[in-house]
Amino acid sequence: MSVTCSRWWFTLVVLCATAGFGGRPCLAARIEAVAGKSYELSKQHGPWMIMAASFHTTAADGKTTEGKSPRQAADALVYELRRIGVPAYTFEMENSADLMTTTNREGLEVRKRNLRRVKSLCVLAGNYPSQDDEVCQQTLAWIKKFNPESLKEGVAFKPTAKRPSPLSGAFLCVNPLLSSEELALQAQQ
Repeated sequence: MSVTCSRWWFTLVVLCATAGFGGRPCLAARIEAVAGKSYELSKQHGPWMIMAASFHTTAADGKTTEGKSPRQAADALVYELRRIGVPAYTFEMENSADLMTTTNREGLEVRKRNLRRVKSLCVLAGNYPSQDDEVCQQTLAWIKKFNPESLKEGVAFKPTAKRPSPLSGAFLCVNPLLSSEELALQAQQ
């Protein structure tokens, strides 16, 4: 299937999903979705993606005692997204204790050390050429409103006014496996 044809199908899926079909697409794009199979992020995905969710344990020792483990929650969400035509992948990220530069509320740069060292299992979706891609923007808007069945039980999520659903905090990012040189190369193509 050509890239243009694939994009057309995916656009149709997103438009159907957002057109009042109960949050479910009226047809699915041709994305492999096998229950129990792990879909790991690679350098071939992206370069632009949607960070849909990240999962980690709440226990200090990093062990899951209740509900789904981060792996179970991430794999279930990836499977659910792929079943409805959204290419999704998992990516394991470990926070380091290195100093990092952030900006405080007053807009001043501050150097901080991350003291909570937890592994997070992230779910990234899509394979977009740029952040301005129309399908990318439509999918991001759709994911922010999507309330997946796989996250209704066994995960800790407390809705707020700004985050009414588990994926409402989704945002655009680049594939974390790509170096800045690889990103620059892809931008030139």
